[in-house]
Amino acid sequence: MVVAALIVLRTTVLPAMPYGMAAGVGLLLGLPFLGLRRLLRAAREGAADRIAATVSEAAPGDGVGDGDGDEAGHGADAGGGAEVRGEGEARGEGEAAVGGDGSGAPELPPVPRVTRRESVFAGAGVALLLAVGGTAYAASLEYPRYDIVAHDTFRGLQGFDLREEFDPFGTVPDSELNDSTARVYVPADAAPDVAAEYLVAVSTGDFHEMRESFVDDDGLFPEVTDQDGVVHESWRAGTGPHDAWMRCLRYTEAGTGTPRAMCVWGDKGSIGMVLFTAPDENHDVVEEAARSVGTAFLRPAAE
Repeated sequence: MVVAALIVLRTTVLPAMPYGMAAGVGLLLGLPFLGLRRLLRAAREGAADRIAATVSEAAPGDGVGDGDGDEAGHGADAGGGAEVRGEGEARGEGEAAVGGDGSGAPELPPVPRVTRRESVFAGAGVALLLAVGGTAYAASLEYPRYDIVAHDTFRGLQGFDLREEFDPFGTVPDSELNDSTARVYVPADAAPDVAAEYLVAVSTGDFHEMRESFVDDDGLFPEVTDQDGVVHESWRAGTGPHDAWMRCLRYTEAGTGTPRAMCVWGDKGSIGMVLFTAPDENHDVVEEAARSVGTAFLRPAAE
């Protein structure tokens, strides 16, 4: 029943909690009570041993004289014994009067032993929590591996490396970054100042701290200033390349008036950005174009 309640709680309130962990917690809920029962049993057994030792020490060691005593001594002993017996009887009657009617201290109920079944369930709970916790921790450190494909030409356009002039991943720590590329693509016979059809920037590495919120808060976007253009809208997109989190925006390029779109995506193994001409305002068209470009430059690494 407790395990079922934890599973319901996990489904409705804690969806990120693994089912195995909920079951392990349920099995371990009785562990404090098992420990308390062991302590109580140990305390009572210790008290019983101390009482038995005290009674043994208080018992008379010799009930007969040394054999050389006279009759007077025996008479005194007999009288003393009668006196003691009389006091004992009186004390016994008094105790009977106190406890016999139920007004004395009640007898404590016995503490049940910890059964083998209970021990097995507790051990199973510990093992389950360790297994699920270890697996979850190992999974949190894992991240997808990708290879970058830096095309010299792309869709009939000539590519040029941009990393010396523009490196959007310059702030990413070297310990997290494995590889990166940033390239623009223009017609082969285009003039030097012609606007690029595509700007693609992709990086791979250990970004296991990446979360959807990092993409949603526009923190991955290069800032589009008034000199760059006028932003029309920004929205949370569907899945990006390889099911990454993605966000897109549309803007009109300053100076040329060219309608552009920019999409940025991120997951635990990659961060990417693509800018391209987007005359169509349809979100699905923009997102599909970004996904197709991203998957062309970013491929899952061979096992």
